[in-house]
Amino acid sequence: NEVVSLRYKLDKEKHLKIFRTINWYFLFVSFLYFYGKEALLHFKSSTSTISHLSELAKVTYDYSRPIIFTLYVAGLVAFILSLRNDSLRYQFSQLTWTLLTLWLVVGQTHFSMQYLYDGLIWILLPHGLIIVNDIMAYFFGIALGRKFISRPLFALSPSKTWEGFIGSMLFTVMFAFFVSPYLALSDWLICPAGHYDFQKSICDVNSFNHGAIFLPAKYKVPYFLSIFTTEYINILPLQIHAVFFALFSSLIAPFGGFLASGIKRAFNKKDFDSIFPGHGGFMDRVDCQLLMCAFVYIYVTTFVKKELSPIETLEYQILQLEEEQRKHLLSRFL
Repeated sequence: NEVVSLRYKLDKEKHLKIFRTINWYFLFVSFLYFYGKEALLHFKSSTSTISHLSELAKVTYDYSRPIIFTLYVAGLVAFILSLRNDSLRYQFSQLTWTLLTLWLVVGQTHFSMQYLYDGLIWILLPHGLIIVNDIMAYFFGIALGRKFISRPLFALSPSKTWEGFIGSMLFTVMFAFFVSPYLALSDWLICPAGHYDFQKSICDVNSFNHGAIFLPAKYKVPYFLSIFTTEYINILPLQIHAVFFALFSSLIAPFGGFLASGIKRAFNKKDFDSIFPGHGGFMDRVDCQLLMCAFVYIYVTTFVKKELSPIETLEYQILQLEEEQRKHLLSRFL
């Protein structure tokens, strides 16, 4: 709503009775597309649900794609029927802006929900590194800004300095490397959904396919660093992954903030909103986080989680079943 409202013009909108409603409708459809099947899967498998509601959820789940497509087409038809000759340019620009916003916000946050199930550490570590980088960029900028490089880092944000950018990157990489092992000590953080033993308060890292990254491994030190330490060191593979997260949060993620700055300047806005006094709106706080969502999802699924064999996939799916469901499945083969 904060982003869409940037282009809101009261004198135009008051003559377009349902146009604002159509924007919210597309938000609703996008939520259904990204999150509907997961919610319906849980709902239809619940044994405590009223039978006719459970059956309705099952049918909706089985035909979710054509249902969502129908809802999308209905929204498109409603938009076309709402067009007015004196507001065509405004209406089409608002529709384009709305769809772009849905991709930037809803689409990116959908990625975070995918790797959240692999352990809370994949939320806390990479997204926390962006906060660390942002804070340290401020302090390095205050302490060293323009003392070595006079040019601003980004023309649309003259307060951003190269010293702050480079200093925060170096600090964030070191912070990620040395702090990530302490996060790995918490079974509650590293354990994927369904693998944590609440009775014993432990997580067996051998029970999920990427558990080895939380166990020490022997690595050969690069030649240019061997003068500072031994030839081999024992570290967690997680620490290496953390360095890549730190590099992305320092080099690429800030451009999400630069994009937000450009958008606000284009519409002569200082902040997206004022719900946080002195800090702006929600988007002002998470603008750098949006790119990180997609990166963490792609990185974790490509470089962290091993591709399961069909047998391993079947074992994992069986482990996700409740005890009664496992007994029912076993009875089908006896």
